[in-house]
Amino acid sequence: MMIPKLNRFIRQGNITFSRSFLETVRSHGFRSTRRNHFIGSSLVINHGNHNPMTINDRALRFYVLNNPNYIHTCSNKLSNYRILSKYYPKTYNKGEKINFPVILKPVNGHHGYGIKYSEYNRDLNRILRGNDNHYIIQDKIDIKYEYRFNVLDKHIYQVSRKERLPSRTSGGGYEFAWNSLGNNAGISDKFWNFVYNIIEDYHKEVGNNMAHYCIDVIKGMDNNYYLTEMNSACGLGDYTMDKLVECLDRKLDSGELEKYRVR
Repeated sequence: MMIPKLNRFIRQGNITFSRSFLETVRSHGFRSTRRNHFIGSSLVINHGNHNPMTINDRALRFYVLNNPNYIHTCSNKLSNYRILSKYYPKTYNKGEKINFPVILKPVNGHHGYGIKYSEYNRDLNRILRGNDNHYIIQDKIDIKYEYRFNVLDKHIYQVSRKERLPSRTSGGGYEFAWNSLGNNAGISDKFWNFVYNIIEDYHKEVGNNMAHYCIDVIKGMDNNYYLTEMNSACGLGDYTMDKLVECLDRKLDSGELEKYRVR
């Protein structure tokens, strides 16, 4: 039987993606879309979209990388914290005594939008007034380095070091420069183990319902590692897309992605 050719889609979440992101994914053989209904044999990387999907009967072979019902385990910081609390900086429950300074992250934020800092209780109360459930409150860590690990099917296919730039996006979000370290980054075994333990514990909760995401980790001035967030709708530059396509093709050919096949 002839194996049907797969259309390849990046199914975008309801956030704004840059023109360079869209051009990059298209140049690597993916169609960018927000559609909810798909026709024909396809592989869909559900890039942060939580809306339900339907598939036409003509699709003989169909893969979904990231079940829409599980996107919240990345996009909602509180959901992700509940799964991976031991990897995060100290995080405060409502009414708990706080050791300042702290960072306040919007529970459903992205790209640094809405992040606030507080050094005093009065300032914290002002920020939280009427917004108690909108933020997750964590110790502010003095950062030595910040890294991103791109993951496909529990495999780290790309590591980058992040550098926050003084400039901001048009919407006030953070902008970053990226230094690619490849998939064999020269980091310590302790660091590798920290990240792979995150991956292992995450999949104990989500199983095969999530396949593609990134993990952002900081190394503090105290030389400890801290998870800052996971993201299923991360930016993808040329080099990262090269690595993703290479990893994707290899895993398709070897049958490792059959666990994500829904038809």
